[in-house]
Amino acid sequence: MSMSAVAPPTRPAILQSCYIPWKGYFDIINSVDEFWIYDCFQYTCYDWRNRSRIKTPYGIEWLTIPVKARNRVNLPIDQVHAADNHSPCVGSHGTAAQRSVADQPGR
Repeated sequence: MSMSAVAPPTRPAILQSCYIPWKGYFDIINSVDEFWIYDCFQYTCYDWRNRSRIKTPYGIEWLTIPVKARNRVNLPIDQVHAADNHSPCVGSHGTAAQRSVADQPGR
């Protein structure tokens, strides 16, 4: 009778996608063996899929990427795309992020 090697158990994590993940999101990824982004669930409006908030010297600031889809309610996350006019957001979001870390220690 031969003893076969038993594979060690894997630690998986499954999360939904979000715009600008928080630190804990990366901590989860770092703590597991396998990570999946589960984007076949229903897209949720007014949620973290296409927006995030950051702390700035002026208080909390929302960063939102406009999406294109008239009826987003019944679409899975992976079928909702950024609107064609989202490019102005990219620059303003970068500026907001720079303001957010400008006065942070260690910068």
